[in-house]
Amino acid sequence: MKLHSQIVTFLFSVLSLLNCQPREQQASVEQTDELQPTINLDSISYVIFEYDTAELHLYLPDQSYKTSLTKVEIIQCEELLRKRVEQYVMEKQARMDSIKIKLPNITLSNDPFWIDLNLYGRQYIAFTNSTNEKFVLVNLFCEPKNHAYWTEEYVDVDDGGPCYMQALINLNELVIAEFGVNSPA
Repeated sequence: MKLHSQIVTFLFSVLSLLNCQPREQQASVEQTDELQPTINLDSISYVIFEYDTAELHLYLPDQSYKTSLTKVEIIQCEELLRKRVEQYVMEKQARMDSIKIKLPNITLSNDPFWIDLNLYGRQYIAFTNSTNEKFVLVNLFCEPKNHAYWTEEYVDVDDGGPCYMQALINLNELVIAEFGVNSPA
């Protein structure tokens, strides 16, 4: 019985580690020199929230200021997001493959890990910082129809795994400064 308990604890620890990424890895997205506008904005569900420190003060830096967001900038954000999510999926799949090799007696799903961003809703909040760099906070969540309020209120969910992601994009440098995926429930 003790061995069974140790195995369950070990598996839980391994699976928990799969969903953790050090901050350095999350922020390491290479700069993209050329972004090809291949995104059709009509095919995604998104809303641009007005910058509002009263409502969104928990998500925005103290020294941030209201700015606008153009469709071209949204397309730039989408291109960066797609590349970063693709990188995340490859990293996650490599971790699963590694565990399968190291622990061959453990039964794990053989289904490939994937994320279809076309099924995610997005909330964009644009702001500038104290040095006038332009940033966009992007909140992503799967199945927007399950969040009836998503066009009016910020979707803030604990846990939920890769169904909930956030990115902070520096539009001046065209890089994802921060990227996070919620931990599983």
